[in-house]
Amino acid sequence: MIESLTSVLRRDWRRFLLPPAVAWLVSNLITWMIAKASTAGDGSSVAYWSTAGRRRWDSEHYLSIAKTGYEMFWCHERYPNFPDVMCGNVAWFPGYPMMVRAFSATGLSYEISAVVITEVALFGMFAVLWWLLGGRLSWATGLTLAIGGVFPGGIYFHAIFPIATGTLALLACVVGVKRGSWGIAAAGGFVATACHLVGAVAVGMLLASVLFAWRKDSWPLRCAKGVGAAAIAGSGALWAKWLMWQATGKWDAYEIIQESSYKQGGLHEPFSAMAKAYDVPFSK
Repeated sequence: MIESLTSVLRRDWRRFLLPPAVAWLVSNLITWMIAKASTAGDGSSVAYWSTAGRRRWDSEHYLSIAKTGYEMFWCHERYPNFPDVMCGNVAWFPGYPMMVRAFSATGLSYEISAVVITEVALFGMFAVLWWLLGGRLSWATGLTLAIGGVFPGGIYFHAIFPIATGTLALLACVVGVKRGSWGIAAAGGFVATACHLVGAVAVGMLLASVLFAWRKDSWPLRCAKGVGAAAIAGSGALWAKWLMWQATGKWDAYEIIQESSYKQGGLHEPFSAMAKAYDVPFSK
């Protein structure tokens, strides 16, 4: 399989790699231009090509997990002026930080490692998407890549953040289902779930795949593949919980900090929450 893929890439590398490469370059160019037109807190333009320009608020938590692992503590114990709530980094999943930690073994700093992993994952995301689209340029496939390059909120595809890695993992999960490869589907689902809670959608997709995928197999085997892959995908969240428990001694560390610091515990009526989020004027 690897030899056949290599021969295809040698023969048709322009068709398979050039469009994703162009999409990746254009995405960086547009984001750089937006950063250039924006201003930082000191009035200067945002330095897109620096690691500081790639940081968002959550980035500090992902970097701290990569550097020192998980921790949870009462905020007032370290910061006397803080309210009596929990602090720590157990509200963030470990998939991306563990990749950063592993890559930092090359000698690069954690910050540079994080940016490299993000950009490599973004290129991989475009490449896998292009393969799923059939690898042939048309108005439909070209526009799909273009939308991926300028997607609203796409700044997080370039930030020290797990969106690019998680999206790549979800696409790999789709590739596994499409090719009938149980291992690829399960591995992609595991990584997606371990990167971000949103990646848990892979569990539902893999359960539903019993109805439309694995058609060469008998129904019992189809059920075994779909349910088994979904179980492995869901274990990404269990791995995250296990790491949090190892560091804090609490299985519910994630839920504790979400409820204490962010008031996000339990279930909420979604429509009123959405109405509140969008009830923001765009001008004064």
